[in-house]
Amino acid sequence: MGILGDFLCYFIPMGQVLGTTASSFALLAIALDRYQNVTVAIISKRWNPNLWKCLLAAFLSWIVSSGWSWKLFKYKGFFHYKMSKF
Repeated sequence: MGILGDFLCYFIPMGQVLGTTASSFALLAIALDRYQNVTVAIISKRWNPNLWKCLLAAFLSWIVSSGWSWKLFKYKGFFHYKMSKF
């Protein structure tokens, strides 16, 4: 193993889950924004969120995704795998 071998053994599965959940939450935020555009347009008002609401939604999606994937980083240490030598 290299210098970062132990760290990467824990971090790579966490990074995979982090990217997947962050993109899922981003799609959810886009869908909610589109829903607001359609439903508010029926009432004849325009849905135009300011920059801070958009940044807050992006920040919260990354925080929730990090919390979700942190469990995988934390509990991966309890499972030790034995590698056979070839």
